Amino acid sequence: MEAGVESFARTFDCAGCGRGDRAHVSFPMGIHPVGQVFARCAASRGITVNWAGAGTSTPSAIQLELIQRLKPTIWLGMSSYALHLANLAEARGMELKVGRLMTSADPVSQAKRDKIERTWGAKLTDTFGMTEAGMMGAEDKPGLGFRIWTDMYYVEVLDPKTLEPAKAGEVGTLVVTSLWCNN
Repeated sequence: MEAGVESFARTFDCAGCGRGDRAHVSFPMGIHPVGQVFARCAASRGITVNWAGAGTSTPSAIQLELIQRLKPTIWLGMSSYALHLANLAEARGMELKVGRLMTSADPVSQAKRDKIERTWGAKLTDTFGMTEAGMMGAEDKPGLGFRIWTDMYYVEVLDPKTLEPAKAGEVGTLVVTSLWCNN
């Protein structure tokens, strides 16, 4: 469990978050662990956490009200939900202001990133992970790619037919080998 928690906690370091920050976590808090783990890792870094959950547990209008009242310095959730909240806030004439945004689970195009950052008034740091392996990396310079935790994962892109490393620019199959175990 310790290695898994550390892999999530590092994302806060990449985003420049730490002790004294206040996080609003809009990841689901149900059966999938991402919201729970992000919230617990934030607390381990001295970050106060509002465990809001996704829109199904805390409706979007209430999420906006909580953000206005509690004034978090960090918002965490899926980029598609950040975009949804941004559109809802714009439609209601509300201003969203946080210091940082941390997203995961959805692709972030440049157009999506621009709209989210403009509406929220904050820089977006995207993270990279998968259910099968855990949190594997994060952007440390937003929009310039992921820093992979190479001390925790060996990541390869292989030719799907030969299983040899794919050449630069070629499409391949992502293969991840975890270098740690919770057992």
